[in-house]
Amino acid sequence: MLRLAASLDQGSEHPLAAAIVAAAREKNLVLDKPEQFDSASGIGVRGTVAGKALSLGNTALGIPLAAGLLYPFTGWLLSPMIAALAMSLSSASVIGNALRLRGAALKQD
Repeated sequence: MLRLAASLDQGSEHPLAAAIVAAAREKNLVLDKPEQFDSASGIGVRGTVAGKALSLGNTALGIPLAAGLLYPFTGWLLSPMIAALAMSLSSASVIGNALRLRGAALKQD
C-alpha cells in the first residue's frame, strides 16, 4: 500500500505526500510513474498507478458543499451547525480509528 500511495504522491506538492514518498524511499521501494494524476486543493489527489485507480486525501463531499458548491445552482448553503457537527464526527472518527489501530501489528513485506 505504501508503494502505491508513494507512487501517486510523487506528483503532489503537499508536505504529507512528501513524507509518504520519503518513507517509501527509505524502505527502498520501487515507485511506479503515475499513469494519470489529478490534484485539487482541499480534496487530495486521484490517479492511476500500475493499472489501479487511487484516491488519496480528503474525498468527503462536505468541504465543497461548505464552500458553496451548490449555491450557484440551487441557492443552498450548508448550515454552520451541520458543518460543525460533520467536523466533530470526522475528528471522532479519526481518533476512534487511531485507537483501534494502536494495538494492530503491521505486516512486513
